[in-house]
Amino acid sequence: MNSPFFLKSILLLSPFVLAPLEHEDPQLGFKIDVPKDWKEIALATNERHLVGKYESDRKYYYTDKTFGYTMENRPSMTMIAFGEKSDSSGPVTGKVDGEKNNVVRITYKNPYDDYLDYLRKKTSGAGWFVDSEETVDVRGIEATAYDIKIEKSSNAPMRVNAWVYHLPGVDIAVEFILFESVYPKLKRSLNKSFKSFKVIERTETRDKSTELLEVDWGDDTPQDRMKTRKAVEENQRKKAQENLPEDWIVKEMSRYLVLNHADKKHAKKVVNQVDAMFKWLDKTFPYVNPEEYVRAPIIRICANVEEERSFQRGSSWSFTNIEILTHKSTAGASSFEWGYLNRRAMSFWFSDKDRSLWRNLPTWLKLGLDGMSRYGGTLKGSKMQFAATSYENESIRESFRQESVLLPSELIRLPVGKFRNVPRGSSLLWECVSFTRWLLEGPGAKSKLTKGLAEEIILHAQVVLEERAAKEKKEKEEDDDEEAEPMTEEEEDAAFEADSNKWEVRTQAFVDEVFRRTFEDWSEKDWASLDKTYMKYLK
Repeated sequence: MNSPFFLKSILLLSPFVLAPLEHEDPQLGFKIDVPKDWKEIALATNERHLVGKYESDRKYYYTDKTFGYTMENRPSMTMIAFGEKSDSSGPVTGKVDGEKNNVVRITYKNPYDDYLDYLRKKTSGAGWFVDSEETVDVRGIEATAYDIKIEKSSNAPMRVNAWVYHLPGVDIAVEFILFESVYPKLKRSLNKSFKSFKVIERTETRDKSTELLEVDWGDDTPQDRMKTRKAVEENQRKKAQENLPEDWIVKEMSRYLVLNHADKKHAKKVVNQVDAMFKWLDKTFPYVNPEEYVRAPIIRICANVEEERSFQRGSSWSFTNIEILTHKSTAGASSFEWGYLNRRAMSFWFSDKDRSLWRNLPTWLKLGLDGMSRYGGTLKGSKMQFAATSYENESIRESFRQESVLLPSELIRLPVGKFRNVPRGSSLLWECVSFTRWLLEGPGAKSKLTKGLAEEIILHAQVVLEERAAKEKKEKEEDDDEEAEPMTEEEEDAAFEADSNKWEVRTQAFVDEVFRRTFEDWSEKDWASLDKTYMKYLK
């Protein structure tokens, strides 16, 4: 479902807007009181079953009696709409021009059957149970009241209070989540909100779909995909502004729609950084599907990290999510948030160019690109520059001291299994970063032996992926046998391990084939030259 709503806001001189006395939704036809001094939280555009979200302006604390650590929480209020089950498809904003067979359609699905299904999927593994369930009457509206406890969470014991109001054609769930220890203090206020629920006239229409989950490209062309992506852009830009609290600033900056809850100066820095990163990607990888259209992301800047975390709760990834989400950090220029922006821009760009390629790049190269952008990319003037961090330099010095530093010939040939669960500060990560930067930005980009090497690897990877996809499609069409579902826990564990091993074998075969095609003309002398040149640079 769509999630726009109308609010009567009270503007104050603070980073947040205190919540109005009422949340009103003229599309679903209801209104409800919000606890005093709770602030409104913006909604993600790709979670359209959410129709309202608020947080307490006050933090509460819980101290674990066994280990002594303290956690904090702001009680939250979320409104979720559950309509008729839907599994239909259609264009985002109308039919795409062209022949009928080339129309690209987007599948709409309701991700949840009802409130308990929503809770089951959102709190998987948290150990929740329904403590009580009863039917209540609110001004002639039938509602189901749930009292739910979450006791096996990695956080403190939590309480969930939810009333599901059964309206014609739609159920509206109003959910409060808070520390179990705080519940007795706030119970009266929560019940007051629950009992304030009223039906109002529906004065606006609402899309019956809930979320744009997947896109069926078929045999379309880059031009068709561009039309669809632009349709998604338009749809999501409109939705993002409809979902926005009134004290946020909306502004077009360069080609980006910026939703800003920080200051103008910071917003300009963020846009300049993202834009410079996109330009660097265009310049560095012009050979990656140059005909593919890369959507212009929505840049959402939260006032602080707490607001960003509040926004993220209940959100998930989908193709239609075109946002780059960030916040103004108190760490300033040294904040890791700038590295995150680089990494998110890179992921966004590659995913629109070739999502399969981005998922399947040889692991050393994927880790190298990730770390290179995340840890060493800074904006100098209007261009991105990439340099080694002090962490990288110290890690590589330590590897030299221990005589464990890998030669390029060893790093590139390293088995896929060696890259599993690489820790953030590991020497292997920094060696991938260093070699990748040397290839793309350092002397390796100009060396006779390695100039264009990254391009060869990536282009061969694309071809191998296309061949593999065609082969697997053919095998699937020819194989009508369905695998039996595991019946016991032991069978499930065995199936999981088999799938894990299958993934590693499949990935290793892909990496080996890309390696063979890229380096089949290399001699031992070439490898020795590469190792010697790079090690001299590294020292």
